[in-house]
Amino acid sequence: MKTIRLLTLTSLSYLLIFTFLLLVSFWVFLRFLQLGANESTDELLINKKKRIVRLFQATEEPLPLTQLALSDYFIQPVDENIPEYQVFRDTLITDKSDDESYMYRKLSALQKINNVNYRIDIVLSLVEKDDVVQSVVVALILVFVIIVVVFYLSSLVLSKRIFIPFHITLQRLRNFEVDKSLQYIPVDSKIQEFTILNKAISDLTARAQESFANQKTFIENASHELLTPIAVSQNKLEELASDADLTAHQSGLITVLINVNQRMSRLNKTLLLLSKIENGQFPERQTIWVRELVDDILLLFEEQQDEMKLSVSVMISKNVTIKANLVLAELLVTNLIKNAFIHNNTEGEILITFLGNSLTVSNTSKNPAIPEEHMYQRFYKNSQRKESWGLGLAIVKKICELNQWAIQYRHIKGRHVFEIVIQ
Repeated sequence: MKTIRLLTLTSLSYLLIFTFLLLVSFWVFLRFLQLGANESTDELLINKKKRIVRLFQATEEPLPLTQLALSDYFIQPVDENIPEYQVFRDTLITDKSDDESYMYRKLSALQKINNVNYRIDIVLSLVEKDDVVQSVVVALILVFVIIVVVFYLSSLVLSKRIFIPFHITLQRLRNFEVDKSLQYIPVDSKIQEFTILNKAISDLTARAQESFANQKTFIENASHELLTPIAVSQNKLEELASDADLTAHQSGLITVLINVNQRMSRLNKTLLLLSKIENGQFPERQTIWVRELVDDILLLFEEQQDEMKLSVSVMISKNVTIKANLVLAELLVTNLIKNAFIHNNTEGEILITFLGNSLTVSNTSKNPAIPEEHMYQRFYKNSQRKESWGLGLAIVKKICELNQWAIQYRHIKGRHVFEIVIQ
């Protein structure tokens, strides 16, 4: 979903509202201007009609027809016996000198003069008034544009100043780390909403740090407390296993218990290690030679490689290095390689490459593609192999998040491919 900055959204919203109000105001002003111009013109037409009427009233006999028609008015006697009226309207009249049509205001009236009904048509050019109106409109448009630009820029500047505490708060939240002892420092602001927000954030971060510290202490204590009873039970079981009086059945049961105990011990250590990774307890970083690291880890799987008759290929230059914590780097590569061995086929293949800034581990497998929603879910297993706890990929994911590396998974023609993009 595409997002938009709050400052941009508010500025555009204000601009749209302001522009709409200006357009409505502009239209209302223009209408009043046109009505005012028409009213002024109508008043001139009425005054002219009155002068014509007075001129005719001063003459007792009807004037010759040659005097009844002039360029700006026309009078014609009519026989209708209807009430007097006068009507105003706009009309176009063609000027014969240049064959162009111009806008005129026309007054049509029926007036009784010396007991004779006359129809009077009077016109008045609107060209000059239209020019004035057009000039006013152009001036208004320029003022309108200037006002909109100034309003938008000023609102943008003012909004930026108002939102400074908000952006400082965001930056401090980005830099805040719940596993550090440093407390969140609220931003001083005279704006009530920002003050309330910072108070809520300060309380929330304090509670988060307290909960994190309590959880961290509990996990460490619980893991360490479990080590002792597991170790004691392991020793007692081994002592029992060495008893010569045991039957074959009893010896088999004790062997099963020893294996279960060892699995519990490994699980406890794995969960403790995962907790330490999440708590950021591996801050040290150093230069690591990737090819040497991979070769050392592959030595641990030589027996399994021979047993499964796997073909392992490593395509990594000897001068490739990365900057990371050595313990976490070993853990990440070990889990990826172990995953490739555990979920492989007999006489299958494993390919380990480092191209550009990406470490890729791929293996053949009869297992289907791992569902995306379960990819890094703890204790989720894509197969029923007993060697797998379903924690390897969860640990790999946490290490990548800690180092801000990207991890990608693909299933291509029966091969599971994991790629770590080291940034």
